[in-house]
Amino acid sequence: MKAGSVRAEGVVQTNELAGLSAVELLEGYRTKRFTPRDVIEDVISALEMTHASCNVVVTPAYEQARAAADRATLAWSSGQPQGKLTGVPVSIKDLVYVAGLPALGGAPANKDLVPSVDAAAVSALNSAGAIVTCKTTTCESGYKLTADSPVSGITRNPWNRDRTSGGSSGGAAASVAAGCGPLAIGTDGVGSIRVPSAFCGVVGIKPTFGLVPRSPGFSPPSWASLAHTGPIARTVADRQSVGASAALRRDTGEARRDQDRQQCRLRLCGGSA
Repeated sequence: MKAGSVRAEGVVQTNELAGLSAVELLEGYRTKRFTPRDVIEDVISALEMTHASCNVVVTPAYEQARAAADRATLAWSSGQPQGKLTGVPVSIKDLVYVAGLPALGGAPANKDLVPSVDAAAVSALNSAGAIVTCKTTTCESGYKLTADSPVSGITRNPWNRDRTSGGSSGGAAASVAAGCGPLAIGTDGVGSIRVPSAFCGVVGIKPTFGLVPRSPGFSPPSWASLAHTGPIARTVADRQSVGASAALRRDTGEARRDQDRQQCRLRLCGGSA
């Protein structure tokens, strides 16, 4: 039994934890059936296995995730979880900045880009206690509806590896579908959350423009007027009950400016807000 584990023999088998929903994980933490460290170990194992067959990970953050899981385990054991997603694993699409991790975005031109700041969505997830496990694959700069790029190669569908995962949030959707944790963060301009979610059989919608602020920490800048950041989940209950999208909602000046710009565009085009 690994350090930090309180898993009872015969309750939940190794590698089953990575396939649980966020709702189930939080209930398991609350009832002390298993710990965040147990879960993270299973999620890392699932990510390594899925990556070997489907190519879903660009940059792993496994040691950071283990350290965060140990902190979450301590928080749950003391009855003081940090937030509504304490100990829940989440992956981040490689267009979205995570401080200290490369943000290649599928583009060779970004080979030296290592942000020093978190994207607003990542900051919100950190505040809610979620644990970032890795950066996931995308096509080059998110410009098409597949997840193949000169940086990471081709991402395949876990249901049928002869088929595409869809994109551009392909690594996010494929990893969730394969049971590598319940939540992933993607982005969507013209279908980049919705298409891979449909192809991989998971839950993903394009959030309301401005609901989740993009700045700081979104690449490339040319998507600024189109891209929406939001979660991909395995179940609708995770989006509604756990509040994956609500955990990202920040009443910030940036979010309000996004909404103001959208209303301005609608008025200029003869529409209504």
